[in-house]
Amino acid sequence: MFSSGLKTFRALLEILAFSGLWTALAAGALTWAGGIFLLPPAGPPHLGLVCALAFSGTLAVYGVDRLRDIDRDLKALEASAGAAAARRVTR
Repeated sequence: MFSSGLKTFRALLEILAFSGLWTALAAGALTWAGGIFLLPPAGPPHLGLVCALAFSGTLAVYGVDRLRDIDRDLKALEASAGAAAARRVTR
């Protein structure tokens, strides 16, 4: 049971690490902070909408970039595996 939970935790970490979620959260948070500190004290109009737009736009850009790089990543992986196999020392 422990290994199943560990696999689930690892899968969750991989999703968080490779999805661009952290960058999108940072974009939304920076937009919010900029809106709070730079806009008039009466209150920023539609700041939640602007933060959601920054978050979703960043997430979309990182997602499209990840899909675009799949072929290049696979070629780099094959080249790296081939180089590692060539340098492997057999005893």
